[in-house]
Amino acid sequence: MFNMRTENAPLIRLVDYTPPAFLIPSVALDIHLAREQAEIAAHLSIMPNPAAVPESVLRLDLDGNPPRRVLLDGRPLQPGEYEVTDRHLIIPNVPARPFTLETMTLINPSANTALSGLYRSGQAYCTQCEAEGFRRITAFLDRPDVMSRYSVRIEADRADAPVLLANGNRTSGGDLPGGRHFAVWQDPWPKPAYLFALVAGDLAVVRDRFETMSGRNVALEIYVEHGKEDRCAWAMQSLKTCMRWDETAFGREYDLDVFMIVAVSDFNMGAMENKGLNIFNDKYVLALPDVATDADYVAIEAIVAHEYFHNWTGNRITCRDWFQLCLKEGLTVFRDQEFTSDIRSRAVKRITDVRNLRAAQFAEDGGPLAHPVRPEAYSEINNFYTPTIYEKGAELVRLLKVIIGAEAFARGMALYFERCDGTAATIEDFLGCFANASGRDLSGMLDWYAQAGTPEVTVAMAYDAAAKTARLDLSQVTRPTPRQVDKVALPIPLVTALLGPDGTELPLKTAEGPLR
Repeated sequence: MFNMRTENAPLIRLVDYTPPAFLIPSVALDIHLAREQAEIAAHLSIMPNPAAVPESVLRLDLDGNPPRRVLLDGRPLQPGEYEVTDRHLIIPNVPARPFTLETMTLINPSANTALSGLYRSGQAYCTQCEAEGFRRITAFLDRPDVMSRYSVRIEADRADAPVLLANGNRTSGGDLPGGRHFAVWQDPWPKPAYLFALVAGDLAVVRDRFETMSGRNVALEIYVEHGKEDRCAWAMQSLKTCMRWDETAFGREYDLDVFMIVAVSDFNMGAMENKGLNIFNDKYVLALPDVATDADYVAIEAIVAHEYFHNWTGNRITCRDWFQLCLKEGLTVFRDQEFTSDIRSRAVKRITDVRNLRAAQFAEDGGPLAHPVRPEAYSEINNFYTPTIYEKGAELVRLLKVIIGAEAFARGMALYFERCDGTAATIEDFLGCFANASGRDLSGMLDWYAQAGTPEVTVAMAYDAAAKTARLDLSQVTRPTPRQVDKVALPIPLVTALLGPDGTELPLKTAEGPLR
């Protein structure tokens, strides 16, 4: 996904990161939908961040829709008491204590051709908030390290939108005068604004159930355009398969009463992992044996799994800032690769992934768009949803597993889920869990995240037939990339084996003992 609107965008640098001056523990949204004028009433509970430098000025992110009404602790603010710019809602002299802020914003969903924020998609209302789309819905601290619990009330004409969906669990709903109706959704888990989702429209639904490892009963629902219900069976089966696998492989149990997939033909992204309400382009969900290929079935299975696995690696644990994007995307790609490897052929999956890596990511690493897995700066974050972030990010997780071994890696993942649950984490937080679990110094892994380019390793072997010894000499070079001329040597594990003429593995020893 590329957005070239960067001319007037400020350069954002990793070294300039500071914690948010304010936190928003809870959000209540009251959304009245209409095709040309949707009303968004937001009630924010705001508090000073004890981990940040105190600040008396509140700056909320804003893009395109200035609020029509602003209330601080229930008191309407006059125009001179706040300022609206093209990027911010600014309120000076806010209290140095918890307070509430209420705003009302009007949006035209049908005119939103940016397909970011709240927009009309075919016959449905839809949202897309990653990376910075929520600010197009309402003024907010639209950054991933501000995590909030959401309560969302949606109201619409029943004839226009009989289905009303949002994140979390549906707690109430009903009819209203004038052919209107409403639904209330509450998400008990804190999440950043980019994971907010709303879908409303005239959609069909396919239902199933899943019993978790602790015995909880979860409703599974796939919403599609009418007439496409018969094409959802494989996606539903894939969902149940990956839910069970995540319990078995990583101990991760689903945490809401319902898991929903919405698949529409004109969703502008491939798929999006919004908490409990994944939104897909339906080509990644729908399949029938007489029109879909084996590759289509495998792709649907993998994409459904990838978005579901984000529930823990991306949603329950999210990124502190967008420079840490690989922490959710690279890690989740690794998890979906392991899923496919376990339920299909590990060798075939690995060959496929390496071929894709060499074709796309190696080319990116060797070209003018080369960038580190954790970039140092950006003007438009959407330009960094790249093979380097996803596929190379996954390879670094795999590299880590090889370095410390499978058992220590499993302990590290368990520690990561325990220690970082409900937080916005960094690469350092992630690696720290594996250092603790393995007792290894993993500081060298940070160079992998900071350095662009593909290392080239040359191996030379000298064999002494009389002494029956072999010597391996290895050299490593990484060629200069844009904005990174000087390179450092990277830690690369070496796995060796001695094979006989028939391919049988033979004992291999060093002076210190067996070599693994």
